[in-house]
Amino acid sequence: MKTNIDIVFGDICNARVDGIICQANTDLELEDKITTRLIEQGQQDIRDECNQFDSQQKGSAIATTAGKLPAKFLLHTVTHNIGETVEEEDMMLAIRNALNLAKAKMLKSVAMPLMGIGNSGISIRRAAELMLAEVKRHLESESPIERVLLVVDDEADYWACEEAFRQL
Repeated sequence: MKTNIDIVFGDICNARVDGIICQANTDLELEDKITTRLIEQGQQDIRDECNQFDSQQKGSAIATTAGKLPAKFLLHTVTHNIGETVEEEDMMLAIRNALNLAKAKMLKSVAMPLMGIGNSGISIRRAAELMLAEVKRHLESESPIERVLLVVDDEADYWACEEAFRQL
């Protein structure tokens, strides 16, 4: 199972995967710097599609086009209300739902950044542990997903993820 998960140092906007999982708030408004960068590089098609959705429930996930990104879909994990911090339970439920959405769309590869960090109070290491545990649980079930990339753009984040991965 561990061979299906890779920790990658780089820019998630360049990930050549079927779907990119990103963090969102219940109104799908841009707050997170990585999601903002994804949508900016994916261009207006993504924003237009997000604007078609009503407010979403915490823990849910929705799929949109990936626009000009190399991926086919953006899978938006709804982790919090605007201005609120991310709770571990909401983050894990949203990731679970995003992975199930990827499964329903028959995606073979997904990439995701670290989620729930920043102003949430979840440490980088804890976020990596939670995310990797959820990915592991998903990959142990029947799923078309063959590869999951956890993409980080900071050296300290990379080593925290590597340590969490070794503990799986």
